[in-house]
Amino acid sequence: SLYRESALISSNYAGNYFSKTMTLDEIQTQLSTLSTYLSSEIWIVDTHGSIILNTAAPGCDPTPVPGFNITDFGSRYYQTGTFYNQFTSEMLSVFSPITVNYKVRGYVVIHKPTSSLVSYANGLVAIAYETLGLLFLAAFVVLILFTYVVYIPIRKITKAADEYAAGNFEKKIDVHSNDEIGYLAASLNYMANELNTLEDDQKKFVSNVSHDFRSPLTSIKGYVEAMLDGTIPVEMQDKY
Repeated sequence: SLYRESALISSNYAGNYFSKTMTLDEIQTQLSTLSTYLSSEIWIVDTHGSIILNTAAPGCDPTPVPGFNITDFGSRYYQTGTFYNQFTSEMLSVFSPITVNYKVRGYVVIHKPTSSLVSYANGLVAIAYETLGLLFLAAFVVLILFTYVVYIPIRKITKAADEYAAGNFEKKIDVHSNDEIGYLAASLNYMANELNTLEDDQKKFVSNVSHDFRSPLTSIKGYVEAMLDGTIPVEMQDKY
């Protein structure tokens, strides 16, 4: 964040100037690079409100900021506006105090155009929308795959199972995938075929048994009727 950057500048660079361990030119060189990286304007302001370093105007003499009063910030560490009419467009100004030996010697102020922040925010929103769109597209593709790979085959298997429960073993499951669902469908098809074959065998068995019983019973019935109507004489009935 800009506040963190201003605090780092205050402790690592500006404090060294007031403690006489770095020259203003050395600090100017370092902060100019940082200013370019941050796309911002960096100032060092003394307690009287004079700009002693400005990355946008290297080597300039101290320039007072009319009306500058640190108490205007209140408990905040930033403000938006033209910063005491020093800019023609709205800026976000973030400051951090420069403390040397527990005494405030000045302030680091970083100015960044709010228009660039708006552009950055719009860029983030655009990225968020694009990401959301990709997620929806991916979810749609997954849904389509799930429908055709899982849901539809399971529905076919369920309908076939209902047919088998009703005794219709001729129903075939049209699922041929090389996965567990395909294996299940093939197993059910095999089971249905075996049950259908078994049912046919049972019908044939019952038919054969019925035929085998029908012939003797028909003969016995004929003999009994012949005995009753006298066709077979009494003396010959013992043979039958």
